[in-house]
Amino acid sequence: MNSKTTPLWFRQVTYQKKNRIITNGLTIPYLIGSYEVCGERLPENSIEFLMKEITEAELDKCAVIQKCPHIRQYVVGVDDRQFCETYMRKEILFKNGKGQTSLVVTQNAKELGNDLNGLINQFENLYRLFTLQSEFSWNNETRAWENFAQSEIELIKKGK
Repeated sequence: MNSKTTPLWFRQVTYQKKNRIITNGLTIPYLIGSYEVCGERLPENSIEFLMKEITEAELDKCAVIQKCPHIRQYVVGVDDRQFCETYMRKEILFKNGKGQTSLVVTQNAKELGNDLNGLINQFENLYRLFTLQSEFSWNNETRAWENFAQSEIELIKKGK
């Protein structure tokens, strides 16, 4: 895949998983902040933009939204489409314009809803204030959103 055509959210998640920095995925605010760090300014409705970019993606993998047991926040990960369609077919599935499964919402995140507008509204309610304040990083020790640390900015740039 060409990095020019591969969405930044996908590059960030796959880079950090491949390098064993994350286990499950990255939070919505983290992904939005990644675009800013990489000089790709998102529109004001950044959460809606990101969710539509995820659901409309035509990749060989699926995005998977789950509630991460380690940080107790919703994260976006990736998995093989074949695996998702075989073993996650009872989960909430979203399809892209080609009819391919592009996003799976797992059972531990089903309260987010089963339609895109509901998903966007839930994430807006949860994260909009933090993203507007550039608080993109979840600190699990203080249980609060914070600005990116310099080490996170450097990591994001490496995964660009």
